[in-house]
Amino acid sequence: MSDETENYSNSQPYLKRLDESTIRIKIDPSPILFEIQKKLAGGYEEFYQDKDGNLKSRWKQIGKKLLNDEGIQKCMTHASSVINQATVLGFFKDSNEKNKFFLFWKKNLRKELYINKYTYGMETSSDVNHVLIVISAFADLFLTRLIGRKDAEALEKIYNVNELIEPQNKKGFSLGWK
Repeated sequence: MSDETENYSNSQPYLKRLDESTIRIKIDPSPILFEIQKKLAGGYEEFYQDKDGNLKSRWKQIGKKLLNDEGIQKCMTHASSVINQATVLGFFKDSNEKNKFFLFWKKNLRKELYINKYTYGMETSSDVNHVLIVISAFADLFLTRLIGRKDAEALEKIYNVNELIEPQNKKGFSLGWK
């Protein structure tokens, strides 16, 4: 086993920083976007320290690249139009409302992919459908979190609890009662 392997660490841009709150972690869509990009690109860049302590990177292949770089960028633009921090705090009153929105979004993504399939490096309709499935599966699961506003309510509860137990005016610890 080489020194490079022993000091290996992923380049996941969403790794939790020590100072991040639970709320920030819950509303950060970066892990989902990273997974989509990783699948479309067929891999990801990983970072490691060499034996001299220098930060190095290498490409970690996990599968076949599904589109060229332009196609990946366009698909990530579509994905991030739905999977973002603003959307996390939105809500749908029921699954029908979510499904209407999702189908409208998916229809536009499908149109983009079919119109530009050769430009994006795809040869067949099967290639287009595979890319569509990869992106839309993540988007659909993400949007499901917004039904009934349960996720946002849970975040509000976490926020309220944090407010109660944080030190007030640096004078000490308060549990929220007097």
